[in-house]
Amino acid sequence: MELLLTHYEKWSELYNCSKMSTSQWEAERNPFRTLGVFYCSLGTTTITAYLICLKVMWGLRQNSCYKIMMQIGVMDVSTLLINTLFAGYVAFNGFSFCDIPLSNYVLGSIVVGTWANCCASSIMLAINRSIELWFPSKMSAIFGGYRILPWMAVPFAYQFYFTWYTPACTYNSKAHAWFYYPFAGFSAYDDLDQTLYANIPEDIHNVSTCFIIAGFYVFLTFTLWYKSRNTSNRAVTTMQKKLIIQACYICSFELAACLLYTYIHYVEIRLWLNVLTNMCWISCNCGAAVIYITLNETIRRGFLETVLPKFALEKLQPKSTVFSTTVFGHSSVAPRMSVWVDEHHAVC
Repeated sequence: MELLLTHYEKWSELYNCSKMSTSQWEAERNPFRTLGVFYCSLGTTTITAYLICLKVMWGLRQNSCYKIMMQIGVMDVSTLLINTLFAGYVAFNGFSFCDIPLSNYVLGSIVVGTWANCCASSIMLAINRSIELWFPSKMSAIFGGYRILPWMAVPFAYQFYFTWYTPACTYNSKAHAWFYYPFAGFSAYDDLDQTLYANIPEDIHNVSTCFIIAGFYVFLTFTLWYKSRNTSNRAVTTMQKKLIIQACYICSFELAACLLYTYIHYVEIRLWLNVLTNMCWISCNCGAAVIYITLNETIRRGFLETVLPKFALEKLQPKSTVFSTTVFGHSSVAPRMSVWVDEHHAVC
């Protein structure tokens, strides 16, 4: 974003659309209407579900982990607005970068930053959960009250760096994916040096993040096994199963999105691979809402209370209090499981 706002002449030179006329750009449009409708439908559905989850989390914000989860949720929704709704609009109409250069570039800068914030916040949440598992007595001193604010500020500083100082990714309807090089697929621009558009910090971020997150999952899975190895409680066994399912889902899409997006920036364009890569990225963001609703008992209850009529809730209401589990997760979140009995008090 800095390039556009403070060095406009250089930006205009790098993102120069004058090699082709307006009519030529219009002739090069490559609409994929089915994909556009799918992206917009998926985005509308998942954003709505996510906002309901955030409403439930707001009532649980006294717990530090839910504060962090809300921050991740806001970043996820912000990202989904761009990588589903905006991408769907561009795909439906087949626009190239030069059809809507400013909006494509500005939103591309924003989404690079929100993605970085999501990942950084998720690592912070993994640290939060790890400390509570191993050093619960230290939680209040580290994350209690206003002490959590500096922790939550770090991802925003990280986001600012990527939004302001690194190149934007732009949605390309020739390839139907997000690229730092905005003219991919246009032969008139084959003579340009594509390395001028590379975002090396983002590539480093993508590769390192997926391995850091995978490492936390291995660590927390081991922690769960270690702390529950001498118990026969069925609730713990259920937690283990949910953790494995959650970890496999999240880590697979996270790893695929990070590595595939790094890969497609440097190889020949393949439409099927580009769409798959973009879907992995979208799954990283919208997958959190799915996991919250299916695996987090507290959020699921609040979600159902919001979307279902009273008579339907009464049919679903359990007749007696039983052991339940709450498991939370995200596209790049390390989880913490808690067994609880009191139906009026659930921890993250």
